[in-house]
Amino acid sequence: MSILNLLNSNDYQIYNRTVSRELDSIYAAIMLSELINRREYHIEKGHEHLEHEGKRWFYYTVDKCKERTDFGVKMQSTAIKKLKARGLIKVCQKGLPAKRYFWLDEEKILELFLDSKSKSRSVQRAEQEPDSETDLESARRPTSHIYKNPSKEPKEREKERNKEREKGGKPPNPPRAPHVFSSDDEHRKLAEEYGEELRDQAYQVLSDWKEDTPKSKWKKSDYRSIRRWVIDSIKEKKPSHRSPPTNRNQTCWGDAADSQYHNRPDNIDI
Repeated sequence: MSILNLLNSNDYQIYNRTVSRELDSIYAAIMLSELINRREYHIEKGHEHLEHEGKRWFYYTVDKCKERTDFGVKMQSTAIKKLKARGLIKVCQKGLPAKRYFWLDEEKILELFLDSKSKSRSVQRAEQEPDSETDLESARRPTSHIYKNPSKEPKEREKERNKEREKGGKPPNPPRAPHVFSSDDEHRKLAEEYGEELRDQAYQVLSDWKEDTPKSKWKKSDYRSIRRWVIDSIKEKKPSHRSPPTNRNQTCWGDAADSQYHNRPDNIDI
């Protein structure tokens, strides 16, 4: 005897998994599949049937069911009760000796199958799709820029600033004016000490000076440059090393603070 004969499909039970989930019992699903097969078998072979309540009933004995499903009397009874409770089948005892007859409600069985299929698809969609707008936004948000612990984010940003300062680079902030940078903390301190108007004017004055000065003369900290000489120069309205114009028709050096420092001496510490 070959292995194929040993594994003949006649020795296997087939049942529908979605129906099993709907009935919450694999045994009830197997019993329903077996009853459907037995009814088709009786119709195909032309076996006797029972006319009862205007319906055609087929018989299926306990022994034959045990032979085909290996279900004992108790297990058969439990599975049949579940099927009867859902209105899928009816059972009666008729004849001498009495035989167990079954009738299957095809409409309810089909309805059960279609409902279970529909629920299964709904569950799959629910597992694949976000449950709310918040989840949808989270799904769209790139995770590569999200800190594992949000409370540590400010500390990480401060570390980045410190590293930039140690390397002689610029703080990771947008420029306050062309070529002029300051951290948020420095920006705030300048406003508290000198006022926003004077602070912004100092940014522009330093920017103008840098545009006319070689980069090798620039200092690392624009914040310190502003505090050391830019603010004082604005207050004093002090002209640069060039002599003021003698012609009154020419522009007065003291009238425009942003023109005083274009040619400031290179030996001034900024």
